[in-house]
Amino acid sequence: MLMEIVKRTRAAVGADFTLAVKLNSADFQRGGFSAEDSLQVADWLEAASIDVLEVSGGTYEQPRMMDMDGLEAPDMNGLTRSTAAREGYFVKFARAIQERVKLPLMVTGGFRSADAMARAVEKDAVSIVGLARPLCTDHDGPGRLLREGGSLDRPEARLRVGPGWLGPQSPIKLIKTINGFAVMSWYYQQLRAVARGGELDRSLGVLTAVRRERNAQNEWLREARSSGALMI
Repeated sequence: MLMEIVKRTRAAVGADFTLAVKLNSADFQRGGFSAEDSLQVADWLEAASIDVLEVSGGTYEQPRMMDMDGLEAPDMNGLTRSTAAREGYFVKFARAIQERVKLPLMVTGGFRSADAMARAVEKDAVSIVGLARPLCTDHDGPGRLLREGGSLDRPEARLRVGPGWLGPQSPIKLIKTINGFAVMSWYYQQLRAVARGGELDRSLGVLTAVRRERNAQNEWLREARSSGALMI
């Protein structure tokens, strides 16, 4: 099925169109998609002649791509703990993929400093560095890194639901997770603010962001259901 989808897509877009696929290294849930599963899928994708393979990882239940643990301890499924490094969470796994396939690899997750990005390209199996959160709030960041070096900001390091034990380092796992998902809402709202008027809302608090994002998603669901685009 997967190879058939890729072949049909290739036929639709033509040989000159770059065809990339994003692949989880693992979903970090017991009994879920494992590192070995990911390697097998990489084999299939290479056989289907895609052009670029992007490596990330995690799910909303285990959001490792955002440097967060879920409510349950993550199942590393054979991955080394270095996949949870501060920068380039999935570089180690990219090396394992490169031992199996010869596809150019894009790795997304955790990159902030010019040095870490350069090291990933020069010494690891990375052809393209993917940036996600930094581009939500610092659109000129990549150009500045190329010109000046240094590091990109981490707004999420300063965002929190409340002080002390209500913050992202809370010993209470539920509170820690709530902080993580509140930060996600904050980033979603920044994307919506830029789409509306081109400007970030830097004064936005995380609790306000959660409320606004919930309202926005509920409104989308209502519109989708009323138009027949979503059937539940």
